[in-house]
Amino acid sequence: MYFVKDGKRHIVESIAINKGGRYIELKVESHQPIEVIPEAEPVTGLYKGHDYNYYNEKYMKANGQKRFGVIFTLLGTGLAVGGVVILANEANKYVYNESNVVVGALMYVNGIILFNIGVPLWISGGIKRTNNQRAMEATKRSMNLSLGTTNNGAGLIVRF
Repeated sequence: MYFVKDGKRHIVESIAINKGGRYIELKVESHQPIEVIPEAEPVTGLYKGHDYNYYNEKYMKANGQKRFGVIFTLLGTGLAVGGVVILANEANKYVYNESNVVVGALMYVNGIILFNIGVPLWISGGIKRTNNQRAMEATKRSMNLSLGTTNNGAGLIVRF
């Protein structure tokens, strides 16, 4: 049996397989040399040199980044709107309360800052998330199990 794990190629002697409840013996006594699989064959189960778990970890980080971006954007929008409402309310008064003006101005400024931090986090997190999701799908597509024949008889090839 030939398989690839963590980018390393392995060849393990297989004696038999159990397929559909049938026992199929693979070991055939022969003095023929074992067929060597050429090194030029591409490594399956990997996408740009990394496996599914690598991209899944990056996907989860990007998803968290996107969530923080959404939270910062919504919080910043709420603070900015609240600050504008307080400032507009105080502007309509003949005698205004200075502490309300300070609170309104601080809410507005902090809201704008949070909004300007949140939007790029939201966008870049979403892009990273989508790219890593595509990479995870690419690694999944290349995983397979096949039964083939060689000069020595039948063989089971596992690719992951």
